[in-house]
Amino acid sequence: MESKVNLMRLLPSLSAVPALGVASLAAALLVGCGGSDSGTETSNAAPANAGSTATAETRTAEVTLPTASIGNTAQPAAEAEPAATGTQGVIEQITTLMRQPLAGAEGADDPKRIPQLIKQRNKTIVDMASRGVLLAHKNNESDEVMHQLVQRLSEARLQLALQGDQDEAESLYSDADVLQEQHPGSKAAMEASYAVVRFANTNAMRYSQNNTEWITEFARRARTFCEAFPSEQAKTLPLLLAAGKSCEGYNLTEEAKLCYAQILEQYPDTPQGEQAKGVLRRLSLTGQTLKFGGATYGGEFFNINQNRGKVTAIVYWNSHIGGIQETLKKIDTITSKYEDSQLQVIGVSLDDEELQLEVAVGDAGISWPQLFDPDASKRGWQHPVVKYYGVLNVPSIWLVDANGTVVSTNTSEADLETKLAELIK
Repeated sequence: MESKVNLMRLLPSLSAVPALGVASLAAALLVGCGGSDSGTETSNAAPANAGSTATAETRTAEVTLPTASIGNTAQPAAEAEPAATGTQGVIEQITTLMRQPLAGAEGADDPKRIPQLIKQRNKTIVDMASRGVLLAHKNNESDEVMHQLVQRLSEARLQLALQGDQDEAESLYSDADVLQEQHPGSKAAMEASYAVVRFANTNAMRYSQNNTEWITEFARRARTFCEAFPSEQAKTLPLLLAAGKSCEGYNLTEEAKLCYAQILEQYPDTPQGEQAKGVLRRLSLTGQTLKFGGATYGGEFFNINQNRGKVTAIVYWNSHIGGIQETLKKIDTITSKYEDSQLQVIGVSLDDEELQLEVAVGDAGISWPQLFDPDASKRGWQHPVVKYYGVLNVPSIWLVDANGTVVSTNTSEADLETKLAELIK
């Protein structure tokens, strides 16, 4: 089982909020929460966030609700009951609240107050939706009713968590764990789990420059979601691909492999499954003898075996990339320091038209051979080499040593000079 993230460690910037937070869904699902009206804090239920050993307090404005098990049979406090309109009424009230413009709210004329007003609205939605979930659970209502309530609850919790509310972040994780345990595979469980993946993904984008642990967390949560809800293909495939690419971008190769392997396992007969097969082949290339070749733009055929005895730099590129001419010039400046007997550069153009290739090569002033298939249907991202090795990002530089062994498939432009100096003595 995947290890869970420690939210307290990954989100040091999130400060705890005052006792305005509402109970996690674990408490809301109870037929009676086992709590008293005294508001005494509970410390015997660990939060279901990843790896955290801290105890989570879950509160409403009226009463503290502990995260206990579903088996508790105590009756809920009367004031926890939603309005007599029932769950459909709760859903309608939340929908009405969501549609109300903030413009008419008190303080909305001050732009600095807008985030606080949004926060207050989401707090209200969390409170209303939690009470609706409790009522739906007591009345054993339909999966669709529970789904609608959990969708609104999860979205509001997510927005609060992204605003820095640590309690809501922990409840977001707890909700997902409880629903998947009690209602595995349901729409409600899917909605709660998807909110957690979105939370991890957003934080990965926010904090990845300084903390790649959020990239790992996003990848692991994406895999867990896709394993639990394989039929949600419109969500699962983009998630796994995004997670795999993110991991690759930060050299988290093993995590990336797990993402692509899951695509191949769960969706082998899809285009993404075929692509994942190529990516896994590429991610395993380092230390292996490279199979590589193809027709060049000059009408010849290049095979990597003809370069035994000298280093080969393979540059995947596309003329549509911003600043590509400058990138190609820099690569050419670095590589031109070596004799032809020491190093050869081979380009793989992902352009669709000859003219695009000609203009880009001319502007950059490079003379390397360029793999470019004469068959128009095998150009761009459909180039045989690109498909076989699942190339997803350009520009991309591969280095192959004099023995034909792959040294790297992700050499950056900044590292190229150093890497070549290590290979060519």
